[in-house]
Amino acid sequence: MAVQSYTGIITNSGGGVTTQNVVLTGTSISIASPVITINPGSLAFSTVRINTNSSEQTYTMQGSNLSPTIDSLTITAPLGYTISTVSGSGFTSSKRIPYTGGTLSAKTIYVRFSPVAVQSYTGTITNSGGGATTQNVELTGTGVSATTPALTVNPTSLSFGNVIINTISSELTYTLTGLNLSPATDSLTITASSGFTISTVSGSGFSSSKRIAYTSGTLQPVPKIIYVRFSPTAEQSYNGIITNSGGGAAAQTVVISGSGVLIIGALTATPQTLPGDGNTVTLCWTSKNAISASISPNIGTVSLNGSQNIYVTSETQFILTLSNGTTTVQYPVIVGISTTSVHSESVRPKDIELAQNYPNPFNPSTEIGYQLNTTVEVQLVVYDIRGKEIVTLVNQVQQAGHHTVTFNANNLASGMYIARLKAEGKEQMRKMMLTK
Repeated sequence: MAVQSYTGIITNSGGGVTTQNVVLTGTSISIASPVITINPGSLAFSTVRINTNSSEQTYTMQGSNLSPTIDSLTITAPLGYTISTVSGSGFTSSKRIPYTGGTLSAKTIYVRFSPVAVQSYTGTITNSGGGATTQNVELTGTGVSATTPALTVNPTSLSFGNVIINTISSELTYTLTGLNLSPATDSLTITASSGFTISTVSGSGFSSSKRIAYTSGTLQPVPKIIYVRFSPTAEQSYNGIITNSGGGAAAQTVVISGSGVLIIGALTATPQTLPGDGNTVTLCWTSKNAISASISPNIGTVSLNGSQNIYVTSETQFILTLSNGTTTVQYPVIVGISTTSVHSESVRPKDIELAQNYPNPFNPSTEIGYQLNTTVEVQLVVYDIRGKEIVTLVNQVQQAGHHTVTFNANNLASGMYIARLKAEGKEQMRKMMLTK
């Protein structure tokens, strides 16, 4: 049956009398496709001793427009992994999660890794049912001997972004776990690359190298928090590693990065995408270590920190220029105009869908496309890999059709970013890779 209007009549005739008609009208509509959404799409458990359980990791699952409206979704874990909807108990290899009204609200799924052999374990957790496409969570982990010395770090990378030279960044942390270490009483050695320092205490005791004592083959507490600072002395990028070694275990590294700058600033636009006929956008800017600031085009000299409303009718790149008298830096932001193609009913999009950005990987900007099958309130937000909101690209009601928005990442560090589209109670996400 097509998505269209239907008109017609029921004729009632015979018996030598005048035919009588019943006029009929109706319109068929499309039914939104069932969707299961998971986040994140992968979990890494590092090394775990055989015949023990790892600490829990989690992901979220939700469903919309599920069919039938009352049923269950099925979650199945591969060999070596178990799942539960409750932290600390109820772990099995398979779970059925009931839903009603065709909707499953965001549900936290707890995952444990329980290796039984000395080997690598890779696989997927499948999330299926409700008429939706199956969604997978990729899993990795390694089982090690109960007597094999093992070091584990989490996370395996830290990014400090821009930091003014000859100052100290705020602290970032990772955890270090040491088990079955040999000899039973000794020390682990932690060494950081140039520009970075480490400590086992927040706020003090930072140096480029540390020796951390352990006893009974175990580093206490489990896990141990390692604090890291970035202290650039030159205007350049810093990339290196923190090496964690000793106790007879394989060395584990934490990748670290940051940039030393003379001036730090930021320029944002809200909203960053306007409807086709234009509207008012609010520019907000901040600076540190600058003595003068200006914004182009058509604004000129501004205070070092402030905001201003400006009417925009076409795609415009605003540039914040900061100076400390000897060095000048610029921070651009692009205010885009939403481009919408509204098609006839015969070619109108059948569903709400977020497309993969193009190009991907990208530097510094990329196009994010999406389609709407009806006029609806739309929110398109970009997050970093840790879930921190970076920018809201769209937050308004839009017509059915195909839309394209530009995401400019000129001021962002290289790495993975997530675009999330939310419309009509549905959420869709795409991974985007920024490479500089």
